[in-house]
Amino acid sequence: MLIAQTRSKKASYVQPAFDILMRIGEGSVDEKPLTVLVVDDDESVRRALKRLLRSNGFQVVTFESAEDFLQSGLVQGTLCLILDIRLPGISGLDLYDNLASSGVTHPVIFMTAHDNPQWQEMAEKAGAVGYLRKPFDEQSLLSALGLACSRNEQRGLQGNQERETYFGEGTVC
Repeated sequence: MLIAQTRSKKASYVQPAFDILMRIGEGSVDEKPLTVLVVDDDESVRRALKRLLRSNGFQVVTFESAEDFLQSGLVQGTLCLILDIRLPGISGLDLYDNLASSGVTHPVIFMTAHDNPQWQEMAEKAGAVGYLRKPFDEQSLLSALGLACSRNEQRGLQGNQERETYFGEGTVC
């Protein structure tokens, strides 16, 4: 597994969701943008991420808790999950573990304001495309989402190949 660190370098431009998804399906155009499901107990974080992601061409649905997400039934389609690790009730890591146990393997980006090396290791083992320390900047999130789009595009074709994971931190959000 490749790990991209962002402590000293910021990622370059990331294509908006529609541009990335235009390449899916042997040249066909999929006009349906990637849907990003955000689970965070902080309303201001949910609101900021929703505004940022929509302005970059993503469809966004937010949830206050893992339980709210599970009750929604929104686990089908071209999705990426952005999960806060420390949630009341079911944690983001436990939520993804439960989904993976059920065969749901959407790309996931974990975020946390309370970094812990064990959580980072658990996120990596879970196959996360990103692990972001709050506060993070826009480009860190968009870089991780670029990997998520790429992973959705190649879903089922990778097998045991190495996958890139974006581990980043930033300054704004």
